[in-house]
Amino acid sequence: MYYHITEITFYIMWIIRFQKILKMIKIEMIIIEKMDQLPLDILLYIITYIDNKILLSVCSISHRFIGLNLESLLRQRLTQLTRLNLKNHNLKRLINLTKFPFNRNRINANGCHSIILDNDGQIYIFGNNNQGQLGLGNNISINTPTLIVDIYGSIAASVGIAHSMILNNCDKIYTFGDNYFGQLGLGNNIDKNTPTLISDMDKIIAISAGEYHSIVLDNDGQIYTFGRNNFGQLGLGDNTPKNTPTFIANIAKIVTISAGECHSITLDNSGQIYTFGGNSQGQLGLGDNDVRNIPTLIKDIHNIISISAGGCHSMI
Repeated sequence: MYYHITEITFYIMWIIRFQKILKMIKIEMIIIEKMDQLPLDILLYIITYIDNKILLSVCSISHRFIGLNLESLLRQRLTQLTRLNLKNHNLKRLINLTKFPFNRNRINANGCHSIILDNDGQIYIFGNNNQGQLGLGNNISINTPTLIVDIYGSIAASVGIAHSMILNNCDKIYTFGDNYFGQLGLGNNIDKNTPTLISDMDKIIAISAGEYHSIVLDNDGQIYTFGRNNFGQLGLGDNTPKNTPTFIANIAKIVTISAGECHSITLDNSGQIYTFGGNSQGQLGLGDNDVRNIPTLIKDIHNIISISAGGCHSMI
C-alpha cells in the first residue's frame, strides 16, 4: 500500500485513523509533502507511530521551534529511526534530512543563572557566577545576557543549579561551573569558569543537566551519566558519584532524556519510560516512594512522546 499525502485538510482525519490503518493494512511507504504547513504536534505524532514500518520522506520543514524539548524529541526520533531502519534491521528505507533547517532559538534556566541559544548557534548567559557557571573566564555575576565568545555552532544548552552544558553541531559537549560532584564529566572535581570539552565523547545528540548530575544521549540510543549519585540518579546500580561519563548498560534505544533535581527520566523508541533516583515525592511514578538506582520501567503506560523532570515532580 502506498500513501501520498498532499492536502493539509486531510491530515487531521488521517491522524485520527492512523493507528487503525497500521493495524489493518501493510503500509510500504508514506511520503508527506508540504511539511512546512504541517502543525508540529501532528508531525510529532506521525514520527512517534511510524517507528520501523514506514519510509518517511521529509521534503521540507520550516517550523520555528520554540522549546528545546520539541526539537530534541524530533531530532532524536528521526536519528533513531535512521539508525534502526538502516543499521539494526537492515531495511531499505531512508529518512531524507537534507532539507531540515532547525531554528535553534533556545532558553534554559535553573538555580540562579540562565542560558540562551540563538539561531546562529551563539550562547548568551547571565545570572549568578560564583562558581564560573557563566563560562566567561571569571566568577563575576552578570545581570545582562553576555556572549560566550569562544563557543560556536551550538545546538543545545542545559543548566543545573551551578553548572552548564553546551552541545555543538559536531556532537561535542562543553561543560563549566560547579564540579564538586564531578557533574562536568571532566575526570576531576575542579570547577571551571570557561567551557571545557569532555574528551572521548562522540555522536552526542542530547544533553540534560540536573541539580548536581548530568545525562547525555548518543546517536546509538545509549545513555551516559555523571555527577552526584546520592539517590542513585545516575542509574548505575550504586550510590557512588562519577566524574566521567559512565555508560548505563541495562537500557538501550533511548530517544529522550531529562534530569531533575535528584532523579532522572528516559524515554525509549517504543514509547516506554524508565525512571531512577530520588523518589521522596513519588517523582519516579512507580507507585511507591522508594529510591531506585537502576532504570526502572513505569508499567501500564505506553506511546509516550515527551518527558520532563522537575525538582521533585515529573511530567510526560
